[in-house]
Amino acid sequence: MRPSALLSTLLGLLPATTVAAQGADPPRIETVYTVKQQGGGLGIFVDQTVVIQSVSRRGETVWVVERRERRQNVGRKTQLHQWIDGRRCAPLKDVLAGIARLPPVQFERADRRDRGWVSDTPYVTLTGPLANGRAGETLARVDLAGPVSRWWRDSEARLAACWRDGPVSVGDAAVPAKLATDEDAAAAGRLVTNP
Repeated sequence: MRPSALLSTLLGLLPATTVAAQGADPPRIETVYTVKQQGGGLGIFVDQTVVIQSVSRRGETVWVVERRERRQNVGRKTQLHQWIDGRRCAPLKDVLAGIARLPPVQFERADRRDRGWVSDTPYVTLTGPLANGRAGETLARVDLAGPVSRWWRDSEARLAACWRDGPVSVGDAAVPAKLATDEDAAAAGRLVTNP
């Protein structure tokens, strides 16, 4: 008997539930917010991407946070790839609530444009759903030392004890990494544009 025929025969002997269970019931994963922190100066540079995801499986919904970070501090380089399980991180609830409390934004008048700013502070970008918007409408806020940066600096301190090196599982399935590579991190949070 040929090996492929033997394999087919053996698979046919397995109960249907065994074969079906391997690919059944994948988690539903939605990236709700993306935070990027990039830049710096005076020998300290950071390139950090954080995705905040809602993961649903078998009636359970869990906040899962993943970060990929490269940091250089006066020549010493570190790289992190870590996760937070929202079920085991009480401060995450306050961090998420803080997003909705950010002050509203408005565009400056054309005759009062800022002429630039030199800073050793990294840019912080927060991307997420637009308040009272429709599905797919996204808002991105970027600043150097404004309300988004202050919210994230405070959030990093609150979440510091929650980070873990291993991925989070929901049910019996590990949540797949969204930031597995530097390329994934660079692509995360990009706004969709029509060509």
